[in-house]
Amino acid sequence: MGTCIKCLGLINHGGGHNIRCPDYVEVELDEKDKPVIHVKVKNVQGIRRVYPDCPKAQLFADIAGNKTLVYITLHWIRQLGYRVSVHGGVDLPD
Repeated sequence: MGTCIKCLGLINHGGGHNIRCPDYVEVELDEKDKPVIHVKVKNVQGIRRVYPDCPKAQLFADIAGNKTLVYITLHWIRQLGYRVSVHGGVDLPD
């Protein structure tokens, strides 16, 4: 999946839609170049919970209507082109 440099992916350039940004350039972002959100993982009564640990992550949690980021929300955050950085040494499944 590419990202338009000018509109930053706000315009759908494919998928059967005829909307085109005049400055559309297909690029693949390297993992290190993707925007990042920070989360921390806590074990709450034996259940692994993912908490926002930066303002952008908190915004995603607010949009989702939760205090924590559930795995489907993290999946969609990654689909939007964000990298999820986990504090606390616990890896999250993709």
